[in-house]
This record gives sequence, structure tokens and C-alpha cells, in this order.
Amino acid sequence: MLKGYLQIITLKILSQKPCSGYELIKEIKAETGGWKPSYGSMYPLLEHFLKDGIVKVKQLQRKKIYTLTEKGKKHLKMQEQKKNEMIDRMIEGMKMYELFSSKTKMELIVAMMQRLKEGKVPFQQVNPEVEELKFLLVKLLVQNKIEKNKNALKIILQKTNRELKQLL
Repeated sequence: MLKGYLQIITLKILSQKPCSGYELIKEIKAETGGWKPSYGSMYPLLEHFLKDGIVKVKQLQRKKIYTLTEKGKKHLKMQEQKKNEMIDRMIEGMKMYELFSSKTKMELIVAMMQRLKEGKVPFQQVNPEVEELKFLLVKLLVQNKIEKNKNALKIILQKTNRELKQLL
């Protein structure tokens, strides 16, 4: 999911301050709670922005410092508007979910979507751990180990849920 936001996250950071490509990667890692784009995705994106007049570059010794242009600021505004429209459509679509789930669950999902709309990354402080949990669960699924280990998985997840509820 985060990879799809590389363009908007990069523009948002550049709207706050000029940065080198390396600094952008570090800022994105801090902003997302651990995910960082590869050099192979960051630098082609910056070259694309440069070619399209979205950023300008200033050479400082061995560093290239990227700055958002007026066109870049307009582009960011348009991208944020598209993101917000998409999130609004998702929220509307998820209202159907309420028919099959509890109102409380729906309210929590909408609150999370609102945080996204505000530019806040859900679970930022624990993103690496959340990503690893998702990865491990998918790996168990792909290796057909869920059915075999369902009792142990249930015990682990129930214990985790109890401990998380104690934090509320």
C-alpha cells in the first residue's frame, strides 16, 4: 500500500523543505514508520518530476537538492484531492460493510480512513511489526499451514488480542 503513495509522500516532503534523494528516503522512512523506498524507485521518480517541471534541482557539491516548483505545488494539491476523493469513495463503499458487521467496527474503519485523508499513516509507530505479522500470516496461508496450526494460531491471536485490549 505504501509504495503507491511514494509520489504523494515525496511531494509532501518537498513542499516542506528542499531535500536530496537520500534525505527524501530517510524522511519517508521516518514518516511511514519504517518503510523506505529503494534508490531504484526514488531516483527515477525524481528524474520524472524534473522532466515534468514538478521539481527543480540545485547542485551543492556532490548533492542534488530538489525543490518543489509552482507546478509541483499545483500537482501536489491535485494528487491530494484525488487521494481524498478515493478515500471518500472507499468510506462510502465501506458503509455497506456495516450491514455485515458491527457499527463500532465501521466507525473504527472510518476513523482510520479519516487519518489517511489527513496524511497520517496508520500504525506508523509499529509499522515494521504490523507488516511482519501480515507477511507471516500470508506465508502460513501460502504454505497451507493455517489449517494444521489453527489451534495454536487461535491461542496466539487470542492472547495478543487480550494484551492489546489491556492497552485500551
